[in-house]
Amino acid sequence: LSQGTHSLIKWKEYDLYKTTNDLVLYSMILNEIQPEIIIELGSGNGGSAVWMADIARSIGFETHIFSYDINKPNFNYKDITFVEFDIRKLNSNQDLPCLPSCKGRRKLIIEDAHVNILNVLITINKFIEKEDYLIIEDSSAKQKQIEDFIQVEPEKFMLDQYYLDFFGINMT
Repeated sequence: LSQGTHSLIKWKEYDLYKTTNDLVLYSMILNEIQPEIIIELGSGNGGSAVWMADIARSIGFETHIFSYDINKPNFNYKDITFVEFDIRKLNSNQDLPCLPSCKGRRKLIIEDAHVNILNVLITINKFIEKEDYLIIEDSSAKQKQIEDFIQVEPEKFMLDQYYLDFFGINMT
């Protein structure tokens, strides 16, 4: 319901699959960390990637978005590479295409694929560095996988209470 009572929030005619709270927090996070690379796992119809590319550009920094999905959106957009990839088949012996080239660059990584979550997080962990930012969307349904993942390197990650509690304790 927070995405709209009769339809989804849109950006340039693309469904965003974001709440009003998400849009505020993402714009603040983008402004704060100004990532060189955004990795989005779960493209949907591409609206979220388009919105992030436009917001980054409007803030005045350059970023490139790699957006992965089993069904890649069928259009091109400046600063976005849509990658057709079946995340369900990702395993510990494999990397996401394009991910190795992102090493050493400030990243915002958004897990929103809802499949193979533990393997996805373990793969991302190989490339995430200090100052990178990991967001796990819709995490209430992923608590077990997140707990298992954190056990891999418990000191590597911290919760950002500023954003988590921005609209109330543990609201986002």
